[in-house]
Amino acid sequence: TPYRKVEGGKVDLSEDEGNKQKLTGKQIIELAEICKNIEKHYNFPCDIEWAFAQGKFYITQSRPITTLK
Repeated sequence: TPYRKVEGGKVDLSEDEGNKQKLTGKQIIELAEICKNIEKHYNFPCDIEWAFAQGKFYITQSRPITTLK
């Protein structure tokens, strides 16, 4: 069941709310640019973990993609 974290726990979401797009088009483009810059910095494809809170993206981890041949 999809859920949303709230202070003190989590709240179950309806199916409609769970299926709703969470990021705006502008935010998706911003995140893509961040990821592109990380890969450019390291000069190889990366598996990038991120979070979004209070209107800001946070990169929590970046590592080489090892499953590519």
